[in-house]
Amino acid sequence: MKLRRKWAPGLILVLAGLCLLGCKERQPYAGKFISLNETPEITLDLKPNGEGIWSSGDQRVTFRWEVKGERIWFHAKGGGVLVGTPLGDRLSLDMSGDLYPGCLRGKCVEFKRLPEGG
Repeated sequence: MKLRRKWAPGLILVLAGLCLLGCKERQPYAGKFISLNETPEITLDLKPNGEGIWSSGDQRVTFRWEVKGERIWFHAKGGGVLVGTPLGDRLSLDMSGDLYPGCLRGKCVEFKRLPEGG
């Protein structure tokens, strides 16, 4: 029992540190994005805590997201994964379901970041 009590504070600090590192990594990408050339319009709301909302028309889908290298991975609750490539204030989301280095023509949705508060 004594051994467990000695390790608990250290384990808590390590887990808190990992959480902070993950949040810092996501911070530059958090925000609202709007699709370009899509009807109906799609909005993505990427929260700093790794949660997100995909809205189109009257439909809303929640997901979680994370940064892996230079890509943003979107994880659907049903197990599906989409990969996005950020470039400045733009985000290309590969809808093919395959992991290509970029988006294939006709299989990509382009988004633009909305100004803060937008």
